[in-house]
Amino acid sequence: AATAMTHWGSDRAANYVRLVFSNEPVERLRGVGERVHHSLGT
Repeated sequence: AATAMTHWGSDRAANYVRLVFSNEPVERLRGVGERVHHSLGT
């Protein structure tokens, strides 16, 4: 899950997204970096 960091401390927190993956199977995590880069257009 991706969760906005709004109200998580500093004023810059809203610029960040938290990825929660503690219970995800390894197969589901494969390629997550590529998917994030694609989503961000980087």
